[in-house]
Amino acid sequence: MMTKKLKITIIIAAAILLLIAVAGLIKYNSLFGAPQKQAGPERFIVSLNSTKEDIMQKLLEQGFIKNEKGFSYALGKTEIQPGGYKIAKNMNAWKIAKILVSEPYMKWVIIPEGLRKEEIGEILAEELGWNEQQKNDWTNKYTAMQYDYVEGVYFPDTYLIPKDETGLEIAQRFIDKFKKIDSPYNTYLYKGLPPHPIANPGLNAIDAVLNSAETECLYYLHDKNRQIHCTKTYEEHLKNIKRFLQ
Repeated sequence: MMTKKLKITIIIAAAILLLIAVAGLIKYNSLFGAPQKQAGPERFIVSLNSTKEDIMQKLLEQGFIKNEKGFSYALGKTEIQPGGYKIAKNMNAWKIAKILVSEPYMKWVIIPEGLRKEEIGEILAEELGWNEQQKNDWTNKYTAMQYDYVEGVYFPDTYLIPKDETGLEIAQRFIDKFKKIDSPYNTYLYKGLPPHPIANPGLNAIDAVLNSAETECLYYLHDKNRQIHCTKTYEEHLKNIKRFLQ
């Protein structure tokens, strides 16, 4: 038969094991547990050039994780891409880490200044994973639906764009950005010449104006070899675009 002393020993050992298990659960929850029991998905933005430390601090400050060290362990050595993600505060650290190491549903797209819409289309196709048809629709369809929108209104900037956004919606996004600019230099809003020069010309540009060549051309473009091709009519210009730029 079990002695009284042995019974007490077993009870104490069981109590200790229970305390260890409870403490372990509490510690685990403090490291990896979800901050809330019920919560809907929210957009979380990872900025360009963010470090892991920046991302973890932002997750902590916005209430998506309980502990930076716990999340760092769940994340491992995998890098997080800049972009937009959908996560929720009722997710544990493991689930959030799994989402953040996958492909973001929103991608950062940088449009430099001075590009033609064809070049912008190349960037969009590369960043958003467009196929050839989607890229052609951008160049020949969505950016050619109105005469005033053929060129010159696709504002250069850094955009965060959903991957499933259509070329038409992106074109309108760029146009809207170009219009949120209320300036006397914006000739799409204010007719006539701007109040002052809009650039700092070099000697070659000044010489080209003072000693301009006589021509009947109204339209021109540079091909990939920087050769100039000019035309009298817009229809001829469109042909040159297809011939030299596409």
